[in-house]
Amino acid sequence: MLYGSEYLATITLLVLVVYIIIFFVLVMGTLFEIAKEKGYTNLGAQLIWIGVLGTPIISAIIVAALPDKKLRSLLEKNQASQPFDELPPV
Repeated sequence: MLYGSEYLATITLLVLVVYIIIFFVLVMGTLFEIAKEKGYTNLGAQLIWIGVLGTPIISAIIVAALPDKKLRSLLEKNQASQPFDELPPV
């Protein structure tokens, strides 16, 4: 049995571990949503491994550095409809 300060330290440690797990789940969920908004739908496992082996901050930097696929496809559509050889109408 644990008594006194040992019991308090054990409970504090367990509460801290629970908070860290909740924080990790919330941050990784947010990063998944940001990656989906950028057009990447299959990065879940890679981001979780990076978050577990590194930190969620490293996963956030990777997601922030990803190019936006949706923006790129929109620009390609606009380039096809309006070539750059001509000036736009005024």
